[in-house]
Amino acid sequence: MILESIRASLLMDLPTSSKAKSSHWEFHTRQAEISADSKISGIDGFSNRTRKFPGSTLLHKRNLKKLYPWAIKQIGSLEFEQAIQICHAQSREVDSCVARHIFTMDLLEQFKEMPRRRVCVIGDGQSNFVSLALTREFCDKLISINLTEVLLSDLDLLENIATLDQNEIAVASSPAEVVEFLNNPQQKLLLISAQNSSIVSEMDIELFVNIASFQEMTPALIQEYFKIIQSNNAYLYCCNRIEKRLYGGEMNRFFDYPWDKSLVLLDEPCKWHQHSYSLRSPQLYKRFPFDGEIWHRLVKF
Repeated sequence: MILESIRASLLMDLPTSSKAKSSHWEFHTRQAEISADSKISGIDGFSNRTRKFPGSTLLHKRNLKKLYPWAIKQIGSLEFEQAIQICHAQSREVDSCVARHIFTMDLLEQFKEMPRRRVCVIGDGQSNFVSLALTREFCDKLISINLTEVLLSDLDLLENIATLDQNEIAVASSPAEVVEFLNNPQQKLLLISAQNSSIVSEMDIELFVNIASFQEMTPALIQEYFKIIQSNNAYLYCCNRIEKRLYGGEMNRFFDYPWDKSLVLLDEPCKWHQHSYSLRSPQLYKRFPFDGEIWHRLVKF
């Protein structure tokens, strides 16, 4: 798939990307570089692309069953096998980062009363949610808001999804372009640079998803996203660390987010987002906790 026009549109947003960056992202994009073929490198601070090698699928399945013994049935499901095929096409493996998104989608699909025609994911890491949602037919229209640098990185993964055609992807920097996407039956995915996030206000988006991303933003920016979500009278699935201090001293607290105008449908520690594993041990499995408890909440505004 050739995505030069999509990359070119995102590159136009790159000079203003810093408007949406916290100290966390200023640090993790400081070495970003654009190559002659418009590919980006030198950014980190978000989930890995776990390398695929002979036997890696069986190894990671074993490790996931050890990490999530309650999810053995899900790890053997058709949806999980589809995720494996997606990741293999992207030259990577299903690890705990990808598995957490599978579990999240399984959870959200249980809320039958919640419409999912128009879904917006904020701060998706390594296109995990987007890749799965597109191939799983999770929704009709999917919008991904992220830092421009991360969206450029996502394209390297998205172009390897065989079922996604270039004409099904769009980039928007104005409300009119969002409306055009929503009214175009051919287009499935819209990419929006984070500094332009306000353009999705009052667009009848039904569900917003934020997984381990608000915790890396400034409190002021979190407030702005909540205003956008409220303007859509939308559902919000939020899974973030209860408390996190950023490099510049900004402190984010989950329970201080502006929840007051919402109806809470789910509110508990996220059982698949407390631990991960590493292959760095003689048994190729070492369980370790995340740095702080992670909570998830589903609300309706």
